Amino acid sequence: IPASFGNAVNPIGIAVATAIIATFGGVVVAGFGVATRIESLSVIPMLALSSAIGPFVGQNWGAGKCDRVAEALKFCYAVCAVWAGVLAAVFWLAAESIASIFSQDPTIISTATKYLAIVPLSLWGYGIVIITAGAFNALGRSHYGLGLYLIRTAVLYIPFAFVASRLAGSDAVFYGIAAANALAGIAVAGFALNWLSRHDVPQTAAA
Repeated sequence: IPASFGNAVNPIGIAVATAIIATFGGVVVAGFGVATRIESLSVIPMLALSSAIGPFVGQNWGAGKCDRVAEALKFCYAVCAVWAGVLAAVFWLAAESIASIFSQDPTIISTATKYLAIVPLSLWGYGIVIITAGAFNALGRSHYGLGLYLIRTAVLYIPFAFVASRLAGSDAVFYGIAAANALAGIAVAGFALNWLSRHDVPQTAAA
């Protein structure tokens, strides 16, 4: 049940962010929608890692090899960082061309282009959250996974977007989203690695 709720948290967060963006007009909402759909395709490799990490973590945790669990997470975190860098480079160069595939409206293209120039570099943080949540699900601690999703979305993503929308324009909301991703990634990675270092795997697994 916590894992299923965790998977629903991000779409809910995007829905709330869309409502916040709506205060800037329908065309801006359309641009935001285009950008988030492009983003959802671009994070597929991270989603694949979040699925693949489960069997690996579960097997090694059951075998008492906590060090391999930690190493697997570190490797996945590094992959997320590299992939986010690749996405940022691609979107900096081609965001306008990609957005124009979905719409010919200049405002929609401009909004989507700005989002794709700001947010993708921070997607390593989002990747860390979903991968770590997948790992904790495999460890039988799905409530931790749900908590990580909530930290990223309810504690950081939505409040940052809301405050930014009140202080400045839609561009500020995009910076708020990027900051939320980055801070969530740092916090979640630190928590996960620290948690693993403090737990005796055989005793925990036996319990």
